[in-house]
Amino acid sequence: MTEHLFHTLQEEHLLDAKIPVNAGDAPARWLAAADKLVAKALIEAVVAVGSRDTWPPVDTWMTLAEKHLSPLRSVINPSQTVYDRLRGRMLLAGSDEFLVVKGSLSGIQRFIYNVRSAGALKNLRGRSFYLNLLLDAVVERLLSEFGLTRAAVLYNSGGTCCLFIPCSAETEARFEALANEIRQQVFACHGEQLVLLNAVRATRQTIQKDLSSLLAELQNRKNRDKYAPLRGFTVGQCRALFSPQRPVEESSARYVELGGRLPQAECMTVCRTPQSGRTDGVEPGGLGVCYYLLRRSEVAGFTAEGTSLVLFNSDELPRVTMPVRCEFVAGCGARVQSFEELIGADSVLKRLGILRMDVDNLGRMFRELGRGTDALLRYAAMSRRLDLFFKRDLNALWLDGFSRSTVIIYSGGDDLFIAGEWTRTLQLARVIHDRFEAAFPDAEVGLSGGMSLVTAKYPIIRAAELSAEEESLAKSFDYRGETKNALSLFGVPMRWAVEYDAVRRIGEGMAALIEQQALDKSFLSRLLRYYGNARFEGKRIVPPRLVWLIDYDLSRLIGRSRNNPTAARLIRQCIADITTGTTLDGRAMDSPYHSLQLLSVAARLAELKSRTNNA
Repeated sequence: MTEHLFHTLQEEHLLDAKIPVNAGDAPARWLAAADKLVAKALIEAVVAVGSRDTWPPVDTWMTLAEKHLSPLRSVINPSQTVYDRLRGRMLLAGSDEFLVVKGSLSGIQRFIYNVRSAGALKNLRGRSFYLNLLLDAVVERLLSEFGLTRAAVLYNSGGTCCLFIPCSAETEARFEALANEIRQQVFACHGEQLVLLNAVRATRQTIQKDLSSLLAELQNRKNRDKYAPLRGFTVGQCRALFSPQRPVEESSARYVELGGRLPQAECMTVCRTPQSGRTDGVEPGGLGVCYYLLRRSEVAGFTAEGTSLVLFNSDELPRVTMPVRCEFVAGCGARVQSFEELIGADSVLKRLGILRMDVDNLGRMFRELGRGTDALLRYAAMSRRLDLFFKRDLNALWLDGFSRSTVIIYSGGDDLFIAGEWTRTLQLARVIHDRFEAAFPDAEVGLSGGMSLVTAKYPIIRAAELSAEEESLAKSFDYRGETKNALSLFGVPMRWAVEYDAVRRIGEGMAALIEQQALDKSFLSRLLRYYGNARFEGKRIVPPRLVWLIDYDLSRLIGRSRNNPTAARLIRQCIADITTGTTLDGRAMDSPYHSLQLLSVAARLAELKSRTNNA
């Protein structure tokens, strides 16, 4: 398949046309024709992991091509990278007609969050990673059945995968047989249907110009299968639904172990048969694909045919004969701590932040990308950019100051789930949003999030549900043409740079004054009481007399703060903001909320901050 790399380098003018070289020539011959530094660096890297005379496996040189050609813009279409164009060639290699296959995980929330409190974070992390391995094992089985490489995979992240299988007379029948085998094997292993597989036949031209329609059809078939999860099962197989399952503790122990080992792993091997002498392999769904988490120094012991190597968060390839690819795994590089370790010894007064974030309007964006000329290239490029952000970029951000106070439970595709000390989790959420906007200035998408605050002993499945409810509120934000792209706290969705930043700033000011004993703590409880007694009709407080009661009551507190002008000024400003209803911290704010609604959020943040500092 080196001919696709050859033609890409040739049309991008990266090979010297004056030096005769053919697609089937050895790397050394290509090296002589490498006209640009980037092409020379790529071929030198190929030689370094293999030899001057033979090409390494396709997955290996595609990994090197991604590293060297991704930063380079195409001379044919500057909106695309050279690697994107190469990948487009590779995806549709070998046929003019393809079976477009989409695999999805079902019941993810139920599977991940069905944990006990003991070792909960390692359990959650292990379960999340296990699901990644399960979907990867499905991809491995499909590639093996049809003799394909990873170059045929459009994406494999966020609980879904998509790949293109060149069609022949028996392709559809072989796919259906394998899909049924996978469904039944996973069901036998887990007692529930975690994997959905669908396919649709399409020509090269349709894939290139109307990928959206194909993926929409696959989504419809997936939705149908969600309501018929036991399609193709016999009555005898369905009896498993009414049989006792293994104890929760037995299966959970495996996930706790996996979650504990993952952060220190540097790579993993993917084997078609279990490695002799090792008992630490993971065989997701009983699908016959074994994964071993390793240090690099252990790789030499894996020599069985059909073994491949996956590097974690590194593109520095070792010199091995097996296929090598790179995966960026968020949450690697630091030990998974317990909830109690994250928030400190006194976990009764302190709180965990359970954060969920998700990209807005992604479906609409991909529908638009999947239509017209170069639809496949645009779709593949954006999928890759999103995956790199939520895995590579987020992991680097997390390691740079947040790994001791938060844990990434899951991040990939277009969403994330993080738990940690609540103030640091909230700070991380704000930084992630800023980085996301900087990374995707050309895309009409946003990033919404919701965070619940709970104690260390609170059931994690309920905490996850609460944060999902907050995230849903954030996605429902709609004010004067601005939709979604918000953060929801305490049931109040706020725009990141408008309401939330103002609320955070005021809350920090309140907490600082209370810490200095310049502001009476009763100020916060009074604000929250007023908020609880008020009803809001648009930006008006009902009943109106409550505004004058608030003015009178808070004015009495000013006398207690005469020795601190800053505290007195804060109280006066809150009175003025509540009276007008349209200002916050003295600044006019065009917002869907009355000022008291936002001040109540600031008061709750200040109250929690004060409690955390004094615990």
